[in-house]
Amino acid sequence: MKKIFSMILSFILVISTLSFAVAPNNVKASTSSLGTPDGIEILIDTDERSEYILTLPTGDKIHFIELITLIDNGNTEIHTQAYDLSTNKLLQDYTTLIENDTIIDQTIEHFDSIQTDNVKVAPFSNIISNRSLAPVGISYITNYDVNTGNAYYAFLDSRKVNVVYDNSTTRANYAKFTQAVDSMRGHENGTLIALLIEVFSAATGTAMIGKLISWKTAETIVKKIIGPAAAIANAYDFSMWFYYYNEVGTAYYDLPKS
Repeated sequence: MKKIFSMILSFILVISTLSFAVAPNNVKASTSSLGTPDGIEILIDTDERSEYILTLPTGDKIHFIELITLIDNGNTEIHTQAYDLSTNKLLQDYTTLIENDTIIDQTIEHFDSIQTDNVKVAPFSNIISNRSLAPVGISYITNYDVNTGNAYYAFLDSRKVNVVYDNSTTRANYAKFTQAVDSMRGHENGTLIALLIEVFSAATGTAMIGKLISWKTAETIVKKIIGPAAAIANAYDFSMWFYYYNEVGTAYYDLPKS
């Protein structure tokens, strides 16, 4: 499977390398201001340390600091911390262990999201659904005729909620799940980013289920297969997809079991 993806992406990698030679407007490997409402600002990116500021569509900024350690046995350990740039509040703190091109272990110390008000929009249809195009089995179906919502995550059992009568916490978590799926789908537009996500998913398989994935973790695994240029040239969409992937996973596990 990995060889097939490598062959498919061999010519795309050449294109992406040329694209990286002319840096995208929303990726800057410097400490200068982005000057745009969204994007990723790469402050430091070395073999030992990666720092970047991710700007969400809401305008909120998250400062990621990732320390990369090569262990004696050849495995790679990545310690990820994320801070709300405006308050310096610690949002995320976890350590991921990578062997070859897959995740073999992860320790999560803390995970939180920037709190935003849920925008309630009147449904344009009685049945609303969406799914990620990546082969990770993430989708939802909301049926307002019977007030039910079903959240699907990988091969795990679906989690069902009542979007009217369940408690406010459950309804908020379901809303978080559906909004994150919609956002993931929005960042899958474009052949290269979709293939990058597919390469990562094929490499890690079920090991990514229930894990938090940072941009550096994804880039470390993908570059072992196709090289670093494609992931770096698509750093914003790549990092945002995994940001929402993490939101999907945490929201799913916060929903009551059906």
